[in-house]
Amino acid sequence: MENRIKKVLHLIISENKGGFVPNRQIIDNVIIVQEAVHSSILKQEKGMIVKLVMANVFDKVSHPYLMVVPQKLGFSKEIIEVIQDCISTP
Repeated sequence: MENRIKKVLHLIISENKGGFVPNRQIIDNVIIVQEAVHSSILKQEKGMIVKLVMANVFDKVSHPYLMVVPQKLGFSKEIIEVIQDCISTP
């Protein structure tokens, strides 16, 4: 399943996301924030940084909605069933 889905991940995960796409790493986001803060300090810009904690977000997502997304993206019924199995059973 991973090999089939990873062929299209770059099409459905936006450029500003740091994980789950080859050649992108979560640490890239840290570097981008550091560069933005440094630039703002040099320009003496006023601003604010907001950090959102995404812990347990998956548990709060509507699983029926989560199954509609791959369908709308054109994933096959078989792949959607495998995804459903992965999120509904240990």
